[in-house]
Amino acid sequence: TTSQLRQILSSSQARGQWGERMVKDILDFIGLVEGINYSQQSQIADGKDRPDFTFFLPNEKAINMDVKFPLDNYERYINADSDESIEQYKLSFLKDIKKHIDDVSGRGYIDSSTLDYVLIFIPNESIYGFINKEDPSLIDHALSKKILLVLFLPCKYPPKLLLLTQPR
Repeated sequence: TTSQLRQILSSSQARGQWGERMVKDILDFIGLVEGINYSQQSQIADGKDRPDFTFFLPNEKAINMDVKFPLDNYERYINADSDESIEQYKLSFLKDIKKHIDDVSGRGYIDSSTLDYVLIFIPNESIYGFINKEDPSLIDHALSKKILLVLFLPCKYPPKLLLLTQPR
């Protein structure tokens, strides 16, 4: 229900679990197998960081993904009732995204065993569209930080995701 979704989105920890579940369901749907094609919540070599997902790629390489996306101000933006509030929450949400990109890029998710990029999961198409419309420079900022903002929709992107089906 809508109230359950609001409750999930209001808690950072629950939102992370929800994002992990969304990605896991998509991976299951397209036939990827945990332990063969990817791992979940595995400690990385530096011993400090734990990406939400690590995808195994050919040639002993991997790519890490973070699924905890900052949605608090997006929800406030959606529910705002004045032009001033809408603008305030829009700008706050865009700042949250930039901070999240910077935070993820500062983690040890890139090393000699990974590709030179980290994935950040965008939880739905409207948010991805919002980012592209309201501040396309965020995409450039993410790329400059070696971050790829990704939207996984199994009905649209299975060929791209199936590239990950080659086990190590």
